[in-house]
Amino acid sequence: MPAASPAGITREMADGKPVYWYATAPAPVVLKGLVTVQKGKTFYLARGAAVDLDRMSRVPVIPYKQENDQIAAWVLSAASDKWQRTLDPQRIKDIDEFFRRARNFIVNSTVISLPVAQTAISVVGDVAELRVDVTWLVRRCPNPLCGFSPSRGQPHHDESFDACPRCEWDGRPGVIVDGQHRIRGAALSGPTHWGQPLVATILLDNQFSPSDMARIFTEITTSAVDLDDLHKLFLLYRFELKVRNIGQVRDADFRQLPPAPPQKNTTGLRNRRAYEVVCQLVNDPTSRWHNRVTMLPTESGSARRGDVIDADRALAYIEEWLRDGNCLGDPRQVDGMVPKAQCVQFFQDYIEAVLAIWPKGAGTPIGTSTWWWRDLRASNGVLQQRGIFEVFMQLFPVVLDRVQQLHVPVTKSSLTDQLVLLEEIDWTDPAWAELGTPDKNKNMLLGVLAHLFYVSANPVGTARIQAWINNWIKGSPDSFAFTRVPPPASQLRSVSGRAPLRFEWQSKSPITGKPTPRPINAYETANVSLVQVQAGRPVTIDEMTATSSVLELTEVPADLDKGPRAAVVTVQVAYTHGNLATTITHDIVP
Repeated sequence: MPAASPAGITREMADGKPVYWYATAPAPVVLKGLVTVQKGKTFYLARGAAVDLDRMSRVPVIPYKQENDQIAAWVLSAASDKWQRTLDPQRIKDIDEFFRRARNFIVNSTVISLPVAQTAISVVGDVAELRVDVTWLVRRCPNPLCGFSPSRGQPHHDESFDACPRCEWDGRPGVIVDGQHRIRGAALSGPTHWGQPLVATILLDNQFSPSDMARIFTEITTSAVDLDDLHKLFLLYRFELKVRNIGQVRDADFRQLPPAPPQKNTTGLRNRRAYEVVCQLVNDPTSRWHNRVTMLPTESGSARRGDVIDADRALAYIEEWLRDGNCLGDPRQVDGMVPKAQCVQFFQDYIEAVLAIWPKGAGTPIGTSTWWWRDLRASNGVLQQRGIFEVFMQLFPVVLDRVQQLHVPVTKSSLTDQLVLLEEIDWTDPAWAELGTPDKNKNMLLGVLAHLFYVSANPVGTARIQAWINNWIKGSPDSFAFTRVPPPASQLRSVSGRAPLRFEWQSKSPITGKPTPRPINAYETANVSLVQVQAGRPVTIDEMTATSSVLELTEVPADLDKGPRAAVVTVQVAYTHGNLATTITHDIVP
């Protein structure tokens, strides 16, 4: 049951927000505190009853509950002026229960933005009094699509309210920048406690812009309860902010600063362009990208079924490609980047080209479902597995470059003419389809597909990769051999940074037979072991990894047997793929 205060105010919750009902005209809210001037901006460290802070403040909540396409359209609109996370009912309840206990206190400050006229502020010395007249109450919801008003005989008939319980309209003038759960939870504790004062930093809206408030919110929450990366990404874009790293974005600069000549763009401008490209792809109902990129987290935190990639990962790929000299850089443009509409068309054509190849001979036309792509979101096709989709996303610049080498327009048709090279790959076989996770499998798959393009004729014509590739991917990593080993007289006990023992090796391409640094069908990193027989049994005296086809031993292993009868040390280099391995060895003198 709702509890009423002596002032005739009733608080109820509706759709996650408090609604205050007023039986009589309320007195002004008065906040008292200290004046603070910092870097030329004035704000106030005030105290106010929990109920007063609660009933004059709303929360600018980002619409987590909407679909990706709705979120993308909202991001690009002028209405995207919100930044807060969705209220967590359990946190509010926990704070309510905490504040009801006599020995518990809330002493950390909340932050609220208020539109208080200078004529309503009186200052004596460093002490200020802010008077807020309660002028935002209505008896009928002003939203023309709603118009809610309690009818005669219904609860609260003939009373005023500050937020509509039926729609999203909220007339409260204040905006909670930080502390929404503390304010809502303390006010929920009822008339016995809601009159207790809370500390609030009051920002005047004529001193702090929405961008200022979003920056303050971002900085506070980054060091406290962390926001989801996708939430932060939106804040950075909308309010033109910069931080170091966000999710997959390694330089999260979204400021619109002019480039320093001779540069034509900046990281901030590229990040913004990439984010806008992603939003337009997601928001286009004619595209198979439509509603498939995760723009914001869900309220539950679980992944949306049918989404194929997160916005931060897609943005990171596209921003890199927009750099000078990369596939979406265009020195003919004033800003040095392929125009946004053209980028969007490229990606729409690319996904259609990928979907035109499999199933072989038929593809997956728009509006249909196959094992490769499911039109509905009840289940995923192979391409809709996030890891597989990310690999094809990363393959985009390889395919685009081959089209551009031919000096033909970039279209679905010209992209399809390249991707047909891979049509014999049997994605129904787990040997391919299960390479989407973990990252080492994805990296290997990308390396395999990219290699096939690098060594194949352009245009492809009839020179397709043959079906033997499906057995090859199931086998052990290709053979490889040492191309350089230390001189026979070299001793492991004598190595140092200045006198290393150097090993080099190489493999061969299964397509051309030409040298490659390592087996193509193996993980990128080689596992290296130094093994010596000691007391009649083999002992691994050192282990390391090699990220290239070169190994230098620069330190003497601590467990090396250097005695006069010591056995040789066997250097083992192994490349793996799943549970399969190919190993080469070479013996050296201890």
